[in-house]
Amino acid sequence: MTFVGGFAGCHGDRLEFLERLCPIVDIEVYGYGADTLPANSPVLDRHRGVAWGNEMYRIFQASKLTLNLHAQTDVGGHVSRRFTNNMRLYEATGMGTCLLTEARDNLHELFEPEAEVLTYRDFNECVEKISAHLADEDRRRTVAQAGQQRTLREHTFTHRMVELKGAFESALRSKRSKSSAIALP
Repeated sequence: MTFVGGFAGCHGDRLEFLERLCPIVDIEVYGYGADTLPANSPVLDRHRGVAWGNEMYRIFQASKLTLNLHAQTDVGGHVSRRFTNNMRLYEATGMGTCLLTEARDNLHELFEPEAEVLTYRDFNECVEKISAHLADEDRRRTVAQAGQQRTLREHTFTHRMVELKGAFESALRSKRSKSSAIALP
């Protein structure tokens, strides 16, 4: 089992979660910022270094199960834990890895929970799901394959660029129509 991510100011909940998890689960942790962790952090015993690019993808591909823990990102003075959308969702599933991620309000818009990605609502459920799914290779493989198919079908950069192009074109049309409606003296 793996976790690939980082440890920065926006990852306080992540660090706390992993510090509880590392002593009880066989997990390899990869990521930047380990040098900022307290010397007694249980994460340090599991930390295997920083992983970017192809190395990160090799880690995902070799992993039976990978854990996703979102950052706490401040948007306009508010941190919301209701929504999901980070690169790890697509990187891990795209590599055919079985992903275990937080259950969030909008996850069903991106992946089918429990069919294309696995979810947990709290620490105890996460530990239970890790144990159950590490023991069930057929189930892990089925979820991993379904997640990969969904990512390749709907969540590639090409898909996002088409969406962005449409959004930009719509915004430009709107701006043009507003400016042409302004009466000049």
